[in-house]
Amino acid sequence: MGYRVVRKHYLFGIGRLCDAVLADKTIALDEVSGLFDNEKAGLEKYGIRIQKPEYYSDTEVFITLHKRYHLEALKQLLNLGYLQITIVHQTEQGYERRHYDFSAYHCGQSRDCLIVLYLQHRSYSGISALMYMLEHRYVMLPEGFRVAVLEGNTDETAYYYYAAKADYFITERDRLAVYGKLVQLWHGFPLKALGHMMKSFKTEENRTTNLWQRYDHIASYGQIYTDFMCACYGTHFGQYWVTGMPRNDLLFMTDGKQNLQEILPDSAGKKIIFYMPTFRELEHKKSSWIQVDGDADGYLFYWEDFNIDRLDQFCKEHNLYFVFKLHPSDASKVKTWCVSSDYIGILTDGMLMNKCMYEYLNAADVLITDYSSVYFDYLLLDRPIVFTDRDVNSYAAHRGVILEPLEFWRPGAVVHTMDLLIQELEKALDNQNYYGEERKRLMPLVHRYQDGQSTKRLFEMIETDWKSMQQNERGDR
Repeated sequence: MGYRVVRKHYLFGIGRLCDAVLADKTIALDEVSGLFDNEKAGLEKYGIRIQKPEYYSDTEVFITLHKRYHLEALKQLLNLGYLQITIVHQTEQGYERRHYDFSAYHCGQSRDCLIVLYLQHRSYSGISALMYMLEHRYVMLPEGFRVAVLEGNTDETAYYYYAAKADYFITERDRLAVYGKLVQLWHGFPLKALGHMMKSFKTEENRTTNLWQRYDHIASYGQIYTDFMCACYGTHFGQYWVTGMPRNDLLFMTDGKQNLQEILPDSAGKKIIFYMPTFRELEHKKSSWIQVDGDADGYLFYWEDFNIDRLDQFCKEHNLYFVFKLHPSDASKVKTWCVSSDYIGILTDGMLMNKCMYEYLNAADVLITDYSSVYFDYLLLDRPIVFTDRDVNSYAAHRGVILEPLEFWRPGAVVHTMDLLIQELEKALDNQNYYGEERKRLMPLVHRYQDGQSTKRLFEMIETDWKSMQQNERGDR
């Protein structure tokens, strides 16, 4: 559909903002053919009779409401059939008219339930997992449900359309302004302190509670996760759906070794070790980034006795492939180690292409980490884990941890030297049941479900919730 010739302009919303826009001459009163308002229909303003919104084929509507009402008004207009809509935005300089053509996104007057998946970062993404499970038909949507994917870097028109039209908007990082229900997947079981539990938390600067209390539903691993997240973010029990985390379904459905071999060919035929430390927080000060928790480079195996040549020789002798998976800001520090080795590689977000990190994670025969929540998900594979925490004291002092005692919550050996690392890797590689009892003890505390069906449960919860709302609406009528 192209842009239609418009002969009339209607304003939607006739409060103080509308008065200001007309006074500011952002819209001239002689441009205005009519007024829409849901609550003041039948009254008169500016010498024009106010109407309830209805569809006119020759009309373009200007939304002249405060921004908190934009999506509600937009949804109403889209449902009426308007595709050419202008929203008046308030800026620091005054008011600005922005025209939106929604014809490329409109799907007609469908009464289906629209679920929008908001994809920001693919690396550890639950959104990517939902897309994978749907694309490969491991889960099927109920009749009358449809899914759209919205990329985080999309244009404003697409965002406005889906934020207004979605019945369920699923995210895993930012809390967004949407009209429908907002579902949060998040991206990890908390070991390190979050939100209110962080030692740096300041009540007067708090935005966390207000943000998290506005999620309609939050996916949960189980009761302990719910308890922790309520403490960290000031949420309440009723917001949580215990579904398990959809990204973990990829551990059951994908061939990590084959995926890894496609981007790191030297890994073929070898046992795989992944090293995945958590990211240290950074603050921007005086035109540079300063690390604020843990020791500088304390998690890159910069022990006093660490030797990259020794690690390379150890991997060669045991036919191993050692993979560094670091935060993008740290990747450059180890790239030179990997160039000259057939046994050491680096996996960056850029190398993942259109895949999620969890499509590679089940390649690992052993995982090494520090405080990263990835090991809680790796538990589902029931494989050995080795921990390193050279900077545990400084990390805990600055950031804080919420699980004590740490030795209970970490089902694997903790190493601080090169000698111990090699010893523990040899034990883990020789015996997949190494620390197996500790993993077995921890598993039900973290995961209520261990079956790779979290995506299915999430959509079932949405279906149940949607049907309940529809029944309530029919009852209200």
